[in-house]
Amino acid sequence: VPVSKEVLGTASDFFSNLFYGDFVEKKTGSFCIKEVNEEHFSWVVKSIIERKWNVTSVEQALSVLSIADRFCMQNVHGRILPILMATKLDSNNEIRVAALKKYVDI
Repeated sequence: VPVSKEVLGTASDFFSNLFYGDFVEKKTGSFCIKEVNEEHFSWVVKSIIERKWNVTSVEQALSVLSIADRFCMQNVHGRILPILMATKLDSNNEIRVAALKKYVDI
């Protein structure tokens, strides 16, 4: 996902440390992210840039919340948690939320 390191560094303590700390990525300006839903990560980047948070599904919200947790994106947490908490969940999503609780304080 092409994005400036300034955008990611401002939105994420993880990326700020990665790009501005004493890491190789500081010199290369690129970083490979593995095991992340590319569509949802792209959505996070787009939402940060455009400042629009149009969540279309609980699955997306949970995936985005996992991304926010993994990459220390507190602002994303603040945007997604209220949306997720206001959503009535079916039994499948309740199981997912229970599993996610070990990573995120919901």
